[in-house]
Amino acid sequence: MKLHRLMTATFVFTMVAAGCAENMETADPTPNPESPSGELAQEANFDNLLPAYELPREKKIPGKSDSYDDYRLANPQWYAITDKPTGNFTYRHMKEWEPMQILYTTYSDGMPGDPQVATTIRDIVVQTVKEANTKVGVIYETTTAKNDLNSRLLAGGLTQTQINSMVSFVNIKNDTIWHIDYGPVPIVKDDNKIAFGDFRYYHQRLQDDAIPTLMGFHHNINTFRMNVKTEGGNFQGDGEGTCYVSQRGLQYAGMTAAQFKQVWSDYLACSNQLVVLKDITDDSTGHIDMFFKLVNKNLAIVGEYKSPYVSDAVNEQRMDDNETLLKATTVAGGGKVSVLRMPFPSKSSGIPRTYLNSTFVNNVNLWPIYAATGTKASEAEALQVWKTALPNYKHIGIICDKIALYSGTIHCITRTIPNGTLSPWIGNGTCVSGMCQAPALGYTGECNANIPCKGPDWQCVCDDCNYCDGTSPPQSCENACGGQAPGGCYCDTLCKQYNDCCPDYDQFCSAGASSCQGKCGGQATSGCKCDAACVQNNNCCADYQQFCACQPQCTGKQCGPDGCGGECGICSVNQICTPAGACQDVCVPKCGGLECGPDGCGGTCGTCGANETCMAGQCQCVPNCSGKECGPDGCGGTCGECLGNEVCSPASQCVCVPNCNGKECGADGCGGTCGVCGMNEACTAAGQCEVQVAECVITGCNNELCKAEDTASVCIADPCNYCLKYSECGNFGTNGTCAWKSTAQLKNCLQHCKPPVKRCKTNSDCPSGTLCGCGSNPYDPNFSGCFLQCM
Repeated sequence: MKLHRLMTATFVFTMVAAGCAENMETADPTPNPESPSGELAQEANFDNLLPAYELPREKKIPGKSDSYDDYRLANPQWYAITDKPTGNFTYRHMKEWEPMQILYTTYSDGMPGDPQVATTIRDIVVQTVKEANTKVGVIYETTTAKNDLNSRLLAGGLTQTQINSMVSFVNIKNDTIWHIDYGPVPIVKDDNKIAFGDFRYYHQRLQDDAIPTLMGFHHNINTFRMNVKTEGGNFQGDGEGTCYVSQRGLQYAGMTAAQFKQVWSDYLACSNQLVVLKDITDDSTGHIDMFFKLVNKNLAIVGEYKSPYVSDAVNEQRMDDNETLLKATTVAGGGKVSVLRMPFPSKSSGIPRTYLNSTFVNNVNLWPIYAATGTKASEAEALQVWKTALPNYKHIGIICDKIALYSGTIHCITRTIPNGTLSPWIGNGTCVSGMCQAPALGYTGECNANIPCKGPDWQCVCDDCNYCDGTSPPQSCENACGGQAPGGCYCDTLCKQYNDCCPDYDQFCSAGASSCQGKCGGQATSGCKCDAACVQNNNCCADYQQFCACQPQCTGKQCGPDGCGGECGICSVNQICTPAGACQDVCVPKCGGLECGPDGCGGTCGTCGANETCMAGQCQCVPNCSGKECGPDGCGGTCGECLGNEVCSPASQCVCVPNCNGKECGADGCGGTCGVCGMNEACTAAGQCEVQVAECVITGCNNELCKAEDTASVCIADPCNYCLKYSECGNFGTNGTCAWKSTAQLKNCLQHCKPPVKRCKTNSDCPSGTLCGCGSNPYDPNFSGCFLQCM
């Protein structure tokens, strides 16, 4: 047995005490065809992290059962094929864009030793919690792995309180991190109860293959396991009966499209149609999520081999064919599928980079981006496509350079579970005398300490109901060139080297079927490659050199293009390839304790906010008081204080507010007055009008006036003036003004002093026939002057 056909493993699950014996193999001196060469081999450590695709060494040995079959047969509670969902109800498969209650991922024991992939997983968890406000379930195996991720989450910006409340660590044994492939496909019943659909997974990855059922046990929901070998990365659906898969999905399952659709219709409600898309030949998985993304039932994104980012005429045509097929597809409700195209980034060194392997979680799109040289222009173009397709989403790019070496990124290692009730569709049964007594449609077989009376009934106890009777699957390369036949023999370009070809290999897969003639840049019918990356990936057709080889020009170069579509080498981590083809250390930004300013590598440590400037690596607030007299300065201080009766207006100007509270007169504090006092009143310091009492004097030419000061008057004697002797001059007028005091004698005198003569000043004052002249004073016998009167 060759190393590339077997995997050394130990099988121990948490829920059982027994396990399988360890199967040790010695290394074969033949170069390992599953590993890339050069720098890439140092980066992709398959002993630490198995890739998203099934390695040749993991596949079933042709024509015989092995310890992996024995283990599955001994533990049917995890692997038995179950009945399909049946009952008086309807159900649907999940839609990736619907509201989600939790995102699941797996943190395998290899992660502490692979910090770059561990950082990718950490960033997915952190962004799901912080930006999508969604809980995360993490499947882990050992405390070491759990503690390692917890530490990374703290370093990534989550608090321990956030981790405790938003991150659930679920202890389940696992082989790898490729959660979408071996994990469950949620299905939703018409009463909104959730269940899981499950595929058969890779032969030697026993622990991963059991995870959907164990997750169902964890959530107390049913898992319906179907009799088809495929992966969740090759499934997408619109939730209304239309499902999508790649051609390679059918090839690896060994089924026709009709057979495949029937199984998915029975278990995943793909009842409307199965759309089979052409896969990309430069990715080892063949999974649909590497080149296709269903955004809603009427909109899809398809990858594009676009110059100058990547050139591949064969795959370019395959993706164009997919666009044509999708636009002709009619979905539930009668609508068609619109298509957007998204460029692939550079696939230098044979790395299957893609921007489409993203995960939607509650209006957040977590999508893969790369730090590799030459990817930023395509990244910017891809982001615009995402924004066009999902304008209301927040698009968060996560660095995926290292994990992409293993043929997968974000979608490949996550699974979202939609909102709904986590309770079983079929109730639990009861174990009586070693047999399950179950409700309708429930499991009715043997029960013991390891086999509970849970979930749907089983179709068979083995992993593949087609061959439970001891018969073997066909060992034929018909419709299997480039892969593995259902019977386990091989139809790829390596089978002759390892002597495990199917008997009819030459009939179906050799000669022209495995020739690069006329197929340079793509792949032959059999699946062997004719592109520039096949030399490094060790999957070229036998006549590649004859028809397609170019002479690489790598003299004096460590890295960069070799002139033939390949690379002269790949630089190590933290190195970049210069235009001259030399590996140069990448500048490591130095931002410890810094908020802003240069990072020492041409970038920045952060950007300060409004009203802030960067000083010594810290964001310092700069007061903004331009045109302001008062009010806040934007930094917690003020632009000035207003004085006296001034207040600060919304325009940050000091405005005077008059203050006349309790005042009748005087200044209002703003240049005006609070009122004016009346005659003979004065304004006090307290702003009150008070009467002023004057000192009165007798004045006038005839002493007939009572005033506050000497006052002149006409010197014409008034015959009534003598009555004033009966009065008194003083403050007897209104408001204390000077006036003669009113007495009874004064009033009596004035009533009798009516002059018997008419007074005058000139003749014109007298009636006709009289003149104005001096006469005696009839009121004052002692008067000796001239008393003018009409005579």
